[in-house]
Amino acid sequence: MVVLVLALTAIAHVARSHDYTSWYGKTAPPSKMSWVRRCLFFFSLAISPGIFHGATGKAVIGMGRDAPEKLWDTVFLKMDTFFLGWIFPQGQVALAAQDSVWFSPELPIGRLITEILQITYMTYYFYGNVLLLILLITSMRSPTSDTHWRRCRMLLYGWVAAYLLNFGINFITPAVSPRLHLHELYREPLEGIWLGKLFQSAIKSAAGGNPAKPSSFGAFPSGHVGLTWLAALSAERLGFKKYASVCRVGAVLMTMAVVYLRYHYFVDALFAMLLVKCGLVVGRLDYDLQEADRHVCDRQSRSVEDEI
Repeated sequence: MVVLVLALTAIAHVARSHDYTSWYGKTAPPSKMSWVRRCLFFFSLAISPGIFHGATGKAVIGMGRDAPEKLWDTVFLKMDTFFLGWIFPQGQVALAAQDSVWFSPELPIGRLITEILQITYMTYYFYGNVLLLILLITSMRSPTSDTHWRRCRMLLYGWVAAYLLNFGINFITPAVSPRLHLHELYREPLEGIWLGKLFQSAIKSAAGGNPAKPSSFGAFPSGHVGLTWLAALSAERLGFKKYASVCRVGAVLMTMAVVYLRYHYFVDALFAMLLVKCGLVVGRLDYDLQEADRHVCDRQSRSVEDEI
């Protein structure tokens, strides 16, 4: 996996070095070869974080840091208890829902909530990736302007940086999530109605469902929450107001989903804001940095969606 990441990085670097002069101040449309290089650069960077995702868990296991006494779940559970223990048992929304006469997972309303939130959880893979593709397509449709290509790179850099920070923290503070750490306390499975069951099975297959032999350690912070909010804020600051509204709704539901579905502790969602801040700063989408890039992402400018 390391070799593959290095290879993708090298491809991106070579593509950038050969096409860099066409990125700024061009009035003529880029050549076909220039677009090939741009796409190589774009997709090489865009897919590299996904490789780190699998490598993080393997690295934790390979270094023997997957033993229960070396995991951070106990620490995060204590933090949850400190913040929300006065409202929910051990600060866990899912434990409170389990004992609710209205929202128990075994009741029809509980199954419906599980279905909606489980579908929401899976939409995490679309928000940022769709925005990246929109920016790339917009850049292609306005080839004489370097502004759109720069917007594309701004989000790409911020997106990759947030992912890498996420996986770096996951490696330093490995945790398996309440789903596995508190499995003995959960009496009722979260099955949903139909799609919820399919998605639950897929997640258990990919992330591991055996508490004694976990394979995923990316609980803290929540990448699902952080990257969805990053997509929402980035879309707004890059001028995609309508898409930003959709992403904001998704981000709110995502924040609810990760704690209700037992995938994350509350502090995982809370500290996901670190990922958001990292992505905004690296992508120069933070408000404090926008003044230097007013011609790229002026909040008072006409929505980019009008140009698509």
